[in-house]
Amino acid sequence: AEESPHRVPQRYPHASVDSPTFGHRSLSRLSPQYPHLQTETLVAARRLGSISPLPLSTAKQLFGNTVIARLIDLRLAREFEVTGQPSVAVSPLHVAAIDNAQVGEASEEEDKRFRSRLETMWRAGYPVGEVASISLARELINDGRELNPSRIRLLLAAARSLNRLGDP
Repeated sequence: AEESPHRVPQRYPHASVDSPTFGHRSLSRLSPQYPHLQTETLVAARRLGSISPLPLSTAKQLFGNTVIARLIDLRLAREFEVTGQPSVAVSPLHVAAIDNAQVGEASEEEDKRFRSRLETMWRAGYPVGEVASISLARELINDGRELNPSRIRLLLAAARSLNRLGDP
């Protein structure tokens, strides 16, 4: 990068887990509107941002068709393909902007309920995506819950993903 800065990519590759390619224009266009948007939309955007990219079918089950459609229409969320299946993601930039505006706060109890729904969906066999499975696995470890065979499967899947991403 020091020797030839013009050859350094200006953004992460499309397959990068943390930041799918989003335009910065939509962020500046939306930021003033955050206080006027519905709270549930902003909460969904924040939650989806923390576990995206999430397969579209799972996202619609978790948040509802209308919320996902609203996020995509507002350009808060972007649809693209991850390993051959349609997925949806919210940019970390948008999540940071929502946090800075201090709008759409969710209570701790609501967050717990959401996490348990996500875990229930994972157990039911819905694809939840790498980031969501890693965060579920981290929660399992932090809570110190007892391990049963399904939870061990989750931990192994998360470990494989982290290993592939170069994050031991």
